[in-house]
Amino acid sequence: LLRDEPRLVARFAIGSLGRSALTAGTILLIRDFLGGAVGARSAANGTAHAADAGLWTVVLLLFVAFLGAALLTYDTRVTEQRIVKVIELGTMERLIRQLLGLSVGFFDRRTHGDLIQSVRQDVTQLRTVTLAVANLALDAMQAAALLIAAIVLSPALALWAFILLPLAAAPIFFVARRTLALAFGVRRKGGVLLDVILQLLHGI
Repeated sequence: LLRDEPRLVARFAIGSLGRSALTAGTILLIRDFLGGAVGARSAANGTAHAADAGLWTVVLLLFVAFLGAALLTYDTRVTEQRIVKVIELGTMERLIRQLLGLSVGFFDRRTHGDLIQSVRQDVTQLRTVTLAVANLALDAMQAAALLIAAIVLSPALALWAFILLPLAAAPIFFVARRTLALAFGVRRKGGVLLDVILQLLHGI
């Protein structure tokens, strides 16, 4: 579905990379700002003006980095919603087209509740899945940028992050797998519940 929208994908990727780079740059600029502020206090009177000029340059760059990151975050969110729209409407169209080409026997073997759930609720849930994947890509790039900043600031801190973060994420991984298994059961029960509702409506 996204093959026909290469500009959207490229815009999302560029915005995500730009936001991550500006986030890492912001951290490094804050370090320079704090170092410059301490240096300006301890500088002699003759070099105080040069230190102040450098400090104001860092402040200006920091403002530009914050503003750029905010603008890229906004643009990425807008692009993300457009990607979701393309996927959701495209999937709905393909699904309806597929159903219209199937035989009568297929519909005899399926319940009405399952068909309604497939056409409406599953496609709606696809929006949530797409948003989750987009947020995963954004957060992964953000994490990579923060890791690069941590390596620049303190290699020892980055080494601890490499060791501790996988250990902290292990319980989340197992909980996520169990949640995914339970989600399939909820999906099946949803179809059965829709069948019961439809039978009640037919009876009425």
